[in-house]
Amino acid sequence: MKKRWSKKITLVLVSALLPVTSMAGGLWLNEFGDPSQGRASAGSAAGTGDASNSAHNPAAMTRLGGDHVMITGGFLYAKTEFDVTSSGALNGDGDGGSAGGTAPTGSVFYTSQFNDKTWLGVSFGGWSGAGLDYDNDWTGRVQTTEIEMTAIVLMPSIGYKLTDQLSIGIGLPIMYTKLEMDLAVPQGPGLNDATANLDGDDVVVALNLSVAYDYNDTTRIGAIYNSEFEAEYSGRIKTTGGLKASTDTDLTFATKVRVSLSHDITDSTTGHLSWGWEDWSAMGDVSISVENGGVSLPRNWEDTYHYAVGLTHTISDSWRINTG
Repeated sequence: MKKRWSKKITLVLVSALLPVTSMAGGLWLNEFGDPSQGRASAGSAAGTGDASNSAHNPAAMTRLGGDHVMITGGFLYAKTEFDVTSSGALNGDGDGGSAGGTAPTGSVFYTSQFNDKTWLGVSFGGWSGAGLDYDNDWTGRVQTTEIEMTAIVLMPSIGYKLTDQLSIGIGLPIMYTKLEMDLAVPQGPGLNDATANLDGDDVVVALNLSVAYDYNDTTRIGAIYNSEFEAEYSGRIKTTGGLKASTDTDLTFATKVRVSLSHDITDSTTGHLSWGWEDWSAMGDVSISVENGGVSLPRNWEDTYHYAVGLTHTISDSWRINTG
């Protein structure tokens, strides 16, 4: 009886983790609500000229004198629709409706000049997230009906000026991440679905390295490297049928690299370029385990690449226009 109970839990877990393997676009956010978001964060790794350097490129903090604070807030709205190309007797043909929604966002950035060579900084905000809420009768409900994944990062950082042109930075991103997923468990033709819930959370630490170089008075170059986060969601799964079990779900958040260039075209206009790479193909299989069993699922993720071009036009000391 215990072995049969364990198999049921494992089957529920297989269904639950299937949607995780399909989100192949990558999970990292490129913008944190700071002014560079207005140009799709083009040039941000070369330095933003404000306190958000503490997140985008700690090495570029060395261009700021004194103390700087920035607090941002806003909302994200996502619209997601699913097209049904095949269906079955158990699943039906519901398209799930509009699965997106609205979520609040916010970040805090701080930089401080410690001495002529050293700057200290800290940033706090969301680096990643996913949220979907499908109708309960949709054809993919055995994979998921609702999923919420958050990743909030606190990163203390240090910037150090090696020469008048070259600076380096190091940060220690500390991420709290939480995963919660609901799905349907079909009971058979003519029977109402049971439901299952999988949840878990973890705190993980990575390493952020950065460099900022002033090529000349008008051109700035920068790059950042952030190592991967290895998250283990220690949580539980439970169903309306009374099944309960502790779970461990391993998920790798990819290494990322950003390279940027900013160039002052005129005294009031600056052009920006960025290139980015995220190593999502290194995720490997998604491993989940329960008492007396577990599964390992192939993820089929691919690396993602990012490109951005933007312009900043300064109207006055108080007003700037960004586009990208």
